[in-house]
Amino acid sequence: MKYSPNKPRIMKQKNKVLLVGWDAADWDIALPLVEAGEMPGLEKIISTGVMGNLSTLEPPFSPMLWTSIATGKRPDKHGILGFVEPLPDGSGIRPVSSKSRKCKAIWNILMQYGLKSNVIGWWPSNPAEPIDGIMVSNLFHKTDAIENTWEMPPRSVHPEHLSDLMRHLRVHPMELSSQHIASFIPKLKEINQETDRRVATIGNLISEAASIQTTATWCLENSDWDFAGVYFDTIDHFCHGFINFHPPKPAWTKDRDFELYSEVVKSAYKMMDLMLQQLIKSAGTDTTVILVSDHGFKSGKNRIAGNPFEPAGPATQHREYGMFAMCGPGVKKDERIYGASLLDITPTILTILGLPVAKDMDGIPLVQAFVKKHRIDIVNSFESMDGNFGELPDIEEDNSAESAAAIKQLVELGYIEDPGGDEGESVGKTIDELQYNLARVLMGAGRLAEAKDVLEALLPKHMTEGRIVFRFIDCLKELNQVEEAMSALTQFRAETQKLIDATDYNSLLAEIKKQEKHLNHKHPLIKNFRKFKQYRLDIEHSIVIEAQILFANGQAKECVALLESGGKGLSQSIQAKMLYAKALTSLKKYKKALEIFNEILHHNTEFVPALLGKSKVLFTLKQWEESAEAALDAINLQYYNAVSHFYLGLALFKMEDYKRASLALETCLQMNPGIGKAKNTLIEIYSQDPADKDKLNRILSLNEQFVSSETNKIPELSDENKPILASRKVLKSKDLVYIVSGLPRSGTSLMMQMLEAGGLEVLTDKKRKPDSNNPKGYFELEEVKNSARNTNWLEDSSGKAVKVISDLLKYLPQNRKYKVIFMNRNIQEIVMSQQKFIGKENAAYPLILENRYKKHIVKMIQWFTKTHNMEVLHVNYAETINQPESTARKIKAFLGLNLNIEKMCSAVDNDLYRIKSIDN
Repeated sequence: MKYSPNKPRIMKQKNKVLLVGWDAADWDIALPLVEAGEMPGLEKIISTGVMGNLSTLEPPFSPMLWTSIATGKRPDKHGILGFVEPLPDGSGIRPVSSKSRKCKAIWNILMQYGLKSNVIGWWPSNPAEPIDGIMVSNLFHKTDAIENTWEMPPRSVHPEHLSDLMRHLRVHPMELSSQHIASFIPKLKEINQETDRRVATIGNLISEAASIQTTATWCLENSDWDFAGVYFDTIDHFCHGFINFHPPKPAWTKDRDFELYSEVVKSAYKMMDLMLQQLIKSAGTDTTVILVSDHGFKSGKNRIAGNPFEPAGPATQHREYGMFAMCGPGVKKDERIYGASLLDITPTILTILGLPVAKDMDGIPLVQAFVKKHRIDIVNSFESMDGNFGELPDIEEDNSAESAAAIKQLVELGYIEDPGGDEGESVGKTIDELQYNLARVLMGAGRLAEAKDVLEALLPKHMTEGRIVFRFIDCLKELNQVEEAMSALTQFRAETQKLIDATDYNSLLAEIKKQEKHLNHKHPLIKNFRKFKQYRLDIEHSIVIEAQILFANGQAKECVALLESGGKGLSQSIQAKMLYAKALTSLKKYKKALEIFNEILHHNTEFVPALLGKSKVLFTLKQWEESAEAALDAINLQYYNAVSHFYLGLALFKMEDYKRASLALETCLQMNPGIGKAKNTLIEIYSQDPADKDKLNRILSLNEQFVSSETNKIPELSDENKPILASRKVLKSKDLVYIVSGLPRSGTSLMMQMLEAGGLEVLTDKKRKPDSNNPKGYFELEEVKNSARNTNWLEDSSGKAVKVISDLLKYLPQNRKYKVIFMNRNIQEIVMSQQKFIGKENAAYPLILENRYKKHIVKMIQWFTKTHNMEVLHVNYAETINQPESTARKIKAFLGLNLNIEKMCSAVDNDLYRIKSIDN
């Protein structure tokens, strides 16, 4: 059944969906707690459902990401591009709000299908939308001094008649006891709270989480709902404030601070788990529970000592993978899923509730999480669907007080600069930041030409901001505009160096030291100092940018030389290491490149570019299985990456696993139809079997559709990312391999002797020496015995004869053509010959073995009729001995070769036919 956007299906489902959002929650921190039994709520979801990484988007800013989670769309589509935005009249700025979103969220879509939603604390969701259900905004619970009235912002609760109730459900920090705080800080009594405000920060975060929790619990237990979305920013804020005190202690953390605050992050996770348990209980057993985080948070050895001096600098602490866990009716149990993106959450919820998914969504349902196959219906878009969806009225209200409070908090968290008193300047800066974020969104979506244009418009005012200039150069470089990239870099260096030279660093440092007791991070002296440091870091990093440009211009040697002369600071840069390894790969210094990739992965096992680089190098070194494993690791982390599927497909092809190779390469082409080598390999696979004719024609048609598309090029593939190669050959008859096969001791060695004598080149390593059982030699190739795992020996087999026992024939690649001479000999003779060969000629006759061989021969005859790439000539051993000329002529005709019949016959020694059955 297809659904018309104009005729929504009204329905009611027994199965409800509870979506719980933990901002910045990370498996690296959570899993050790789960394994220690300290997060039983999360453990229950994992053991009774599925779990996996959730890849984030660029840039990893929470209001953008949580809106993508709620819409299934990238920020350029949903309209939330930062933390703040200009007021409609341009007179100032305000925090992004629910009115900033320009597409329907999951709760709007569900309303149009007659389903009710409860949405608590989602960022951004103020003012609350008039949906069918309950919405409590992300501003309703923010704390204030206890002596104030602690009023809620207007329109932060829908329906409005619940406002008074929700007001009283909130928890203020002053309501907390010392025991609440002591669970986070066991040595609370040793802290002077008048000078150390971190205790107050913890109290605020606990109370805000408690406010969300009590409100959500009430809504789940006291209202009719089909979907509930509950968002907590708790873990994110705890980590930004206290991750450097989380074990193990970083070198830059003071011992006393670590002693006092080392339990804080752990306690935050445990508190959230207690709340999760209650939410699941309140939701009921008929509920699918989905727990997600928008990104992770760097911990352990991946932590950074300081943030860059730029707006939203704290976001550099975010990790590219968040958490995904789901359990409930119809969900697989105790399994991992791979390749999930936060864009997939809304499509998955729609699928659970039996609703269609829209084509204009950027995500897809996570169907791999379900036991049964779900039917997925498609509509073009929900945006054109008529009817009430809980849209906010098109009116503007004066909420300057709440805006000021929200902006103040964003400044304190480091997400935006203090707008100060100059409204015009703050509006201009905000517009530029939104455009910069848009460029990053476009780059993340692979729309480089559009991103370049956006960044280029920012350059006149931001030519000394490395973050903007370097991304502009990235776009130029990947669009093959190398000269323009080098020109931009030269200009950036010149302008930035002027600013460095104009700064009296020693005087600045002396003044800071003089006033250090009175300074905080907002003071102009500190800002100027951090800005100066950022200029110097950017100049240092510009060496990496120059090396990237050299590499993009095909100057790998010069790139390596520049990086090797860059000094210790440069050698510690992950970006520099990645480039160094890629350049070494280009120079065919594969072992050194592999060493660098492994070094990167030692520090960050989930760094996808390094996994792909490693896969490529291992492939080049013919380590197919290891190459496939690295590519698969990359896919498991980041499914939507054509390059990962490409390298997996090539490795599987070399492993002769053609079925899985074709699946990987087909997936690659679905994501990027312009990768020539993927098409070439599929053509080679599909050309071998007439049954694949339709598949072959489809792949060939891709050449015409996509070969000229610039947007389909992927820089990582370099020379592999080319249009389809007309010269790519499919094996013809001249590339035949001649196989001599049969059971051991069936006469295969004799046939090899005849073929060699007749003038056909044989493939043998002569490692096995002649003996009394085979005085003229065995004519074997040792590598053939390992064909179940590796058939590299076939690379040198075209036009030659090689001996392959019948058990190994099934491992021969299907992309080759073979002519098989299959030796048939009386089974009793074979068994007796084998017994004599192993010194058991006086033992009891092995009748079981004889029966097994008879069945094997029957199966082989049946198998030959089903193979498309083998022609078979059955040759009788006894007839060959007794009538060699007749057999030789049959073989000559079968092979179609100009063999010397006389010499073939001379190779037959009748005296070697020493074991004969009664029949012979």
